[in-house]
Amino acid sequence: MAVLDPPLMLFIAGLGVGSVMASIARSRDGEEGTQMTLNAGLAFIGVGLMSSGWTYAIHNSLLVSGESSMCASEGLVQCGSVIGDPNWNNLFGVPWGMTGLISFSLLFFLFLSLRMDMHAKWSETFTNLSWYAG
Repeated sequence: MAVLDPPLMLFIAGLGVGSVMASIARSRDGEEGTQMTLNAGLAFIGVGLMSSGWTYAIHNSLLVSGESSMCASEGLVQCGSVIGDPNWNNLFGVPWGMTGLISFSLLFFLFLSLRMDMHAKWSETFTNLSWYAG
C-alpha cells in the first residue's frame, strides 16, 4: 500500500479547504460571495505556489545528485520519472516548477489586489488579466 507523504497530504488538504470555500461562496450573493470566491482562489493559488516550489526543489535535487528523497519513484505519485526527465520537465527550457512559481505569483498578485479593493478603477482590468493568466 502506498504511503502519502506529508507534502502530498498538505496539498490535498489545501485543495479540500479551497473547494469548501468555493462551495460556500456559491451560496452567498453580492459582494460577500465575491470576497469568498476570491478567498477560495487565494487558497488554490497558495496550494499552487507550494506545489510549484516543491516541484522546483525536486528538480534541483535531481539535477545535483541524480536522486531525491522528496519524490518517490515508486508509490502513489511517481513524480521522479516526470520531474527528473528533461524531455518532460520544461516549457521552452524553463522547468515546470519555475513556470508554476511565476504563474501562481502573478495570479496571487492579481487576486490579492482584487480582494483588497474590488471597487477600484483598475479592478475590471485585473479581473480580465486574472482570467487570461489562469
